[in-house]
Amino acid sequence: FLLNRSSDLNLGNFLDSMGKNSMQKRIFIFLISVWIVSIPFKNAVYQISVSLVILYFLIYIAMYRNFAPLRINLQKCVLPTVGFVLMIISMVISNLLNPEFLADKSWHVTAMFVVRYTLVFIILAYFYSLGFFSKKEIILAVFASFLLLSFTAIFQICTNPSGMFNPRVGLTGSLGHHNALGLSMGLAVSSAIALFSCCKKISLVLVLYFAFFMIFSFSRSAWVASFVAGVCFIILNFKNFTISDKKILFLFMLVLIALLAVLFIEFDSFKERFDTLLAGDSSNRYLIWDYSWHRILEHPIFGWGIDSFRNLPGSVVHISEDMNSTHNMILEILIYTGIVGFIVSLFTIVCIFTRLLKNVALLVLGIHFLVVTQFDFSVYATKELLSYITILVFLAYADDFKSVKFKEKSQFSKDAIGSM
Repeated sequence: FLLNRSSDLNLGNFLDSMGKNSMQKRIFIFLISVWIVSIPFKNAVYQISVSLVILYFLIYIAMYRNFAPLRINLQKCVLPTVGFVLMIISMVISNLLNPEFLADKSWHVTAMFVVRYTLVFIILAYFYSLGFFSKKEIILAVFASFLLLSFTAIFQICTNPSGMFNPRVGLTGSLGHHNALGLSMGLAVSSAIALFSCCKKISLVLVLYFAFFMIFSFSRSAWVASFVAGVCFIILNFKNFTISDKKILFLFMLVLIALLAVLFIEFDSFKERFDTLLAGDSSNRYLIWDYSWHRILEHPIFGWGIDSFRNLPGSVVHISEDMNSTHNMILEILIYTGIVGFIVSLFTIVCIFTRLLKNVALLVLGIHFLVVTQFDFSVYATKELLSYITILVFLAYADDFKSVKFKEKSQFSKDAIGSM
């Protein structure tokens, strides 16, 4: 009787723990999905959801005191971890050396680099190693974020389509600037291209769908980044394509070229914007880059501090409010953190791309980010850019974290159950 009673209690405890675990997983998946879907919008939902993800992680750690995954995950990505730590140190040093040039949010941007991106990466790795979610769920949430943003662009077209006919305005969706829409829609196009290897029909449909919004965002950096990403995808995968794949791609290219030709003929706004791209019109970027280079030479070692561009001597922002950043990743890193920051940033980027080389689909997205940041956005302050990069880096290392789950499964379970 006692043995049977003991067995019943053990079974009951086991089922209770499984029920709790299932609920915990659902809560985390909900929170992380809301965060991902809200990334393009940078609104209150984004701010709250990322805070709740972090809070959930801290509560879970406090309850179960299961630190083993953190230690083992760290061992799996030592080099990029060292790179990120050195990047943060270089940012702090640059800020400390240039207090008179810092913007009001310089320290906030620095702190958020740690909280919103580095910490979220750690959280994703931690719960993935515990089997809370799969890569498929993350990828679906990413595409859901793209689709939701595209719906706001459709609403804009239905209610106020004038942006499509003005190359200086473009589609913005629910965002404040056409380049913001272009960033997400360009990334959506490259992400859809990366799907071709596993979901050909869905991939090509999504490429056409997202390309429409990307084109009429009139964001030339998105155009170039997606084009380069697409070309790289074809080149890197060409040997692996079957004859059927090549036929499908050839027909798709003919359809795409025909559609672009129609848009070029029917929309003067698209033609005008495309002509400026072919003519090499930099929208004052050459002036910005020349100015940035001279400022770099004045503070070459540690730079001027994070987000200090507007406060630098003779800042070009006084010429135009649109000239409020370097519009180039390399120059931005050099002007804010100097040669020291550039070296550690380059080290980190090389570490990440070394890992991306193992997965062509992810490598294509890495190339997209690398290209688009040569012309637009801040690699320190653009929330949606850095959030998507965080997800990309996580996906690149996810298989290592998954192997942790299987190798240490008994230890993780023992730690978790022992703490209940």
